Amino acid sequence: MVTDRAYRGRFTEGLLARGLRHEVSSRPPSARGFVPVGPR
Repeated sequence: MVTDRAYRGRFTEGLLARGLRHEVSSRPPSARGFVPVGPR
């Protein structure tokens, strides 16, 4: 399961106890600030 940095601690422990992998995603170093997405 891929999550952001907010899901650490007990959440990660619960995943590992169930045999699931946990990977924390991060922004690329080239990303700068917030960029809004246009209307869909």
